[in-house]
Amino acid sequence: MEKWFIKDKLADFAALSKTLGVSEVLVRLMVNRGITTLEEMRKYIYPDKGNMHSPYLMKDIKKAVEIVEEKLLKKVHIRIVGDYDVDGVISTFILYSAIKRAGGWVDYEIPDRVEDGYGINISIVWDAINDGVDTLITCDNGIAAIEQIEFAKANGLTVLVLDHHNIVFDEKDGIRHYKLPNADAVVNPHQQECEYPFEDICAGQVAYKFAVAFYESLYELKAKMISQGDKDYGLNAININEKDLEEYLGMAAIATICDVMPLVNENRVFVREGLKIINASPNIGLRALINICDLDEVKAHHLGYVIGPCINASGRLESAKKAMELFLSKDYETALIYAQELKSINEARKELTARAVEEAELVIDKKEDKMPKDKVLVLFLRECHESIAGIVAGRIKERYNRPVFVITQGKDMCKGSGRSIEGYNMYEEMTKVRHLFEKYGGHPLAAGLSIKEENIAKLKSELNKNTTLNEEDLVNRCSIDIMLPISLLNLKIIEELDIMQPFGKDNDKPAFVEKDLSVIRISVIGKNNNVVKMKLRNQYGTMLDGMYFGAIDGILEYIEKKYGAEELDKALKGLTNEVSLSVIYYPQINEYMGNKSINIVISHYR
Repeated sequence: MEKWFIKDKLADFAALSKTLGVSEVLVRLMVNRGITTLEEMRKYIYPDKGNMHSPYLMKDIKKAVEIVEEKLLKKVHIRIVGDYDVDGVISTFILYSAIKRAGGWVDYEIPDRVEDGYGINISIVWDAINDGVDTLITCDNGIAAIEQIEFAKANGLTVLVLDHHNIVFDEKDGIRHYKLPNADAVVNPHQQECEYPFEDICAGQVAYKFAVAFYESLYELKAKMISQGDKDYGLNAININEKDLEEYLGMAAIATICDVMPLVNENRVFVREGLKIINASPNIGLRALINICDLDEVKAHHLGYVIGPCINASGRLESAKKAMELFLSKDYETALIYAQELKSINEARKELTARAVEEAELVIDKKEDKMPKDKVLVLFLRECHESIAGIVAGRIKERYNRPVFVITQGKDMCKGSGRSIEGYNMYEEMTKVRHLFEKYGGHPLAAGLSIKEENIAKLKSELNKNTTLNEEDLVNRCSIDIMLPISLLNLKIIEELDIMQPFGKDNDKPAFVEKDLSVIRISVIGKNNNVVKMKLRNQYGTMLDGMYFGAIDGILEYIEKKYGAEELDKALKGLTNEVSLSVIYYPQINEYMGNKSINIVISHYR
C-alpha cells in the first residue's frame, strides 16, 4: 500500500527565483529539502571545497597527528585495523597510504567477516603484540571496542581510534552515560565534546580529514628539518604531495555514497568534488575497476550500485584484502586481474542474494497469518551466507516497508544484520534489548549482531512488544515535490536539475506528479524485456514517452485488473483505449543523432 503526498512548504518562490537567477521549480525543490535562506541556497547551488569544515574542529585529531608523527620519527611499527565493507576498506587505504608515503613503517589488518567478525578483537591485538607492533590505529571500528582496547593498552600498545559510529551508552533513569574506549586519541565526530559541526560523515572522510591535518603537519616538519640542515629522516623519507590528498578525497567520496551518508552539508561537496577526481582517477586500481565495469563516466549512482558492490563483495565472500590489493596496485595489468576477480565475486554474490531473498519471502508467505502482523520482522535463515544477510534484509525491508533483521547460522553462533525504515532507530531499539545479544552495533538505519539461537524468538517478541511503530508508519509514503504537468517541461528546466546532483539520502531525486495521463500505447522493450515504454498524453494534448523500469508483470497486471484484459490488449497494440495513469516521474533528456527530446522516468503509478 502506498500513500502519496505533496510537500507543501511555503516561501516567496518568485522573489528567491529572481534573486538567485534560477527557476521557481529549483527554488521549490530546495525549500522542500529544508534549504530556506539565501546563504544556504547559494551554497547548495554553488558547492565549493571552501565550505568543507576544518579537520582541526574534530576532537583529538591534532593529538592523533602528533602521535603518528612521533612514531614516524621513532621508526616504530604501526598497524591499521580496518573493516571489511567499502567504508572500512577505503578508510584503511587512506590511512595506510598516507603513513606509508610519509615513510612510516606501517601495515594493515582487515578482519575476516566470518572468522573474526566486525572490528578489532583480542586475537588481532595478540597478533600485533607478537609481531612487535607499537601502535594500533582502528578505522571504521573501535569506538565500541572497550575491552579490546583496554587489553591492548595493558600490553603496552599505543592505540588511536578513528571511527564514525555511534558512541556506546548505558541508560539509567532516562539519562544516557556514554562510554569511550581508553585509547590515546579518539577521533569521532559523535563525541559530545567534539566541536566538529557535522556528525554524519563516514570513516573514509574521518581518515581523509586526518590525512589533511597529517600532511599539513608533515610539511611544517619537513620545512623545519630543512632549515636545521637535517638530512636524515625528514628529507629522505617524507614523500608526499597535494595529489595524494586529491586521490584520498575521491576515494572518500566512494565511501560516502556506499555507507549511505546523507548528501547534505559537506557530504554533498565531497561527492561532487570526488566524482571529478574519480573520473580522472590517479589510482590505478580504481581506473581498472571502472574499465572492467564498462563505465564511461562515473556518476553517484554508479558508486552505490556498480563500483561499491564489487568492493564489498570481496569482504563478503572472500577477503576484503583483495580490494586493498587492487587499490594498492602499481601497474595496470595487475590491477585488471584484481578488478576482474572482484567483479566475478560480485556476480556470485548476486546469485546467492537472489536465492536468499526468495527463501526469505517463502518464510514470510508460509507464516503470512503471523509475520505480516509483526511490525519488526525477524527472519532466521539458517543456510543463508552470513555476509549477505544485510543485503537480504534491505530487499525485504523495501518490499514490506518495515524494519527487518535477517539472522543466519554463523561459525560459532548466529549472526545477523538489520535494515530499518525512517522513524525506527534500529540501534537504539537494539540497545533496549541488548541483554539478548552477544555483540551488536550500528546506526539508526542499519545494524549488525551476534546472538545465541535460543534468544532469536525472544528478540522477535521483545522488539515487537517494545516498538512504538503504528500502522501509519508502515505505509509506504511517496513524497512528491511538485504537481508539474508534462506540458510545462522544457530542456532548460531539466538541465537546471543537474545543479541538484548528486542525489542520495536526504537529497532525493526530485519527484514530480501528473494525474490522469492517457496511455496511447504500451511496449515492452529492453534486452531482457524488462522495460515498459508508454506513449502518454495529458489533458492539454502534450505527448511524450514514459519509461518504467520496475516490475513489468506488476504494472501490466495492475492495468488489466483495473481496466480489463481487452483494454490492456488495445494499449499493447496502440489502439484507442480507456487506460489512464497518474504517475510520479523524473524528467530526462534523450539525445539521439544530435537531436534532443524529453521523456520521463516513472517511479510510481496508480
